[in-house]
Amino acid sequence: MSVEMDDVLAEMEKTDVKTPKAVAPVAASSVKEKVVVKETTEITVAPTEPKAVAPVAKVTKEDNTTKIVPTLNSVVFDSEKYKNFIEILNNVSSVSTDVHIKDSMIRQKIMSKTMLYSIDLTKLVDSDKFNSIMVVLKEKVNLLKVFGADGSSVSFFQDDSGKLSQQVIHDDTTMFKITNPSEKIIDQIHQDPNIYKKIEDSMTGNILFSISLNKHIAKIKAFIESFGAAYIDIKGANGTIEFKVQSSTKDMVANLMSVSGIDPKIMFDSQLDPNALISFNFDKSFDIEFAASLNLTDPVPNVVYRITNDFFGIVPVKIYQKTKLK
Repeated sequence: MSVEMDDVLAEMEKTDVKTPKAVAPVAASSVKEKVVVKETTEITVAPTEPKAVAPVAKVTKEDNTTKIVPTLNSVVFDSEKYKNFIEILNNVSSVSTDVHIKDSMIRQKIMSKTMLYSIDLTKLVDSDKFNSIMVVLKEKVNLLKVFGADGSSVSFFQDDSGKLSQQVIHDDTTMFKITNPSEKIIDQIHQDPNIYKKIEDSMTGNILFSISLNKHIAKIKAFIESFGAAYIDIKGANGTIEFKVQSSTKDMVANLMSVSGIDPKIMFDSQLDPNALISFNFDKSFDIEFAASLNLTDPVPNVVYRITNDFFGIVPVKIYQKTKLK
């Protein structure tokens, strides 16, 4: 039966190592500084006690309109890429309550903990140093949608100048600050990249089949949502793999699709959590690949399912489920 990713990856997670946060050295001759806003509306740096703090942004006035100019340490989205970023966050909010971006990567579990997913933002943000944590993500997405509406660029940066670390989002006219939550209180913490590497390594040379879901995804969503089904049955026998879904009332069954040409000696019975399939708005302009590897020699025989897609052609998305065979 389908089990939580926590159980089937227990051995992997024993090796998880949390990366310590880097602390920038402070020069011996430096003077502690804090950010103050003067009446000129330019954020300047005034000396007080010893600690170096970079200016977080510069505010200017042009034609009686306040302009917020990004600093060098900002991650800046142009208008189109920002729309893409919001669409990605909207996808994430459908399967996770929080988002934890580290080094421009999202690596999390879905809420049911049966699946892992990764989203590579490096080409979208043109940086591998983008870090952000947002809890109650659906609410944040509704607020973030209003930025850049006039076609202006949108910037994210961290402001550690005060007592509390804050994340600052701004466009040409509006600034929005969010106090960074502790990693201890967020539901979907950033997963160790080694877990993903181990899954990919386990699939290498063991691919059972690989198909495109582009023609099937709409049907899968329709039946799953209509049936209220908790899983898709995937069974292999007699050289064919069949995908079936049954209604929660057990009075309706749909044969979604089948894959033939498999080694007739291979037989297995498993269940796939359809959560990500029906929740993610996959980009059908690009291939939605569905692959599986069968690992019968593992101490606990299992099957690994992997779904891959490229949002907007530049944002690779991978979703994994590793489950014991029934």
